[in-house]
Order: sequence, then C-alpha cells, then structure tokens
Amino acid sequence: MQRFSLEYDVPEDKLRPFFQNEFLRCEIGKADLKEELAKYLPQWDYKQPVEELLDYWFRGESQVDKDVTAFIQDLQAQGVNCFLATNNEKHRALYLISEVGLGEIFNEVFTSAHLGYFKSQPEFWQKAYNFELMGNKHEVLAVDDNEAVVSAARNFGFYAHLYQSLDKLKQEVQRLMSL
Repeated sequence: MQRFSLEYDVPEDKLRPFFQNEFLRCEIGKADLKEELAKYLPQWDYKQPVEELLDYWFRGESQVDKDVTAFIQDLQAQGVNCFLATNNEKHRALYLISEVGLGEIFNEVFTSAHLGYFKSQPEFWQKAYNFELMGNKHEVLAVDDNEAVVSAARNFGFYAHLYQSLDKLKQEVQRLMSL
C-alpha cells in the first residue's frame, strides 16, 4: 500500500498497524478484508466505499509477467501440471483467479486464505498437496522468491527452487526434466 500512502497522502505509519495485524489474519482466512478495512478507513480519511479501495488496490497490483506465463503454457503443452501457491486473502485471491485470469493459466490455485496457513508454514504444503493432482511429492518442483517458502516446501519433500530469474528457472526445470 505504498502507492496508496503516496497517492492519498496517508503516512505509512498510519497504514502499518493494519498490515501488521488485521491484514495477516485476512491472509490466512481468519478475518474478512472488507470488514477489517472498514474499521481503518476513517483513520486514513478515505471517504469512498471499501469496494472502491479494493478495486484500486487489486487493479494496481495485478500485472502478470507474460514471459513467465508463456513458460508455464509451454510446460503444460509438454504435459506438466502447473499450480500456483499464493499468500493472499480471499477477495484478492478471487480477483487474481477470475479477473486477472490466473485460474485459466494454472491447473489449480492454492491460497493461504483457503488453506489457513502461510506458504512459509509446513501446514500450507500439507493441505495443498494432493497426490491425485500432483503425483509423487518428490517429483513436484516448488518455486518461490522467498527463501522461507522454498525451505518450507523443501522440508515437506518437494524439490524447491529460489526464483531469481526466468532464465535460471528454465535451466532448473530442464535439469530436473532430464533426470
């Protein structure tokens, strides 16, 4: 919400309590984002409905990397199932799946809001894992740009790759497919 802070002249220290508390509960499905945001809007001197703030927020953070998308589609054309694991609360997750189209790009989308845990927690991977969808967990590659998430996925038994660039990911996938 740095963009919100700048564009609506709301100091980040006024936003921080929401993101350090209520928002985290929303991300794991323990609270509803619309209800929690409504409590803060007067403090932020935001006069529009919560839905308008969500629209502003979600649209501003919904760019999809076309090169990554093309790589995922190439993998799927080779018969590789591709899944998305994301830390997102339920409203944004639905927006990403339906409005942005991530539900059409991936075979399945696993969200922290629906599973009740963050990706950095082993319980996330335990609840997301489905042998019928994914096959043997030792044949699953989890990719993330957060080392804690990569570590949690690796500890669960997946191959795991720290995302640094698409080229490095392509090399790792090619290496694993040649095994």
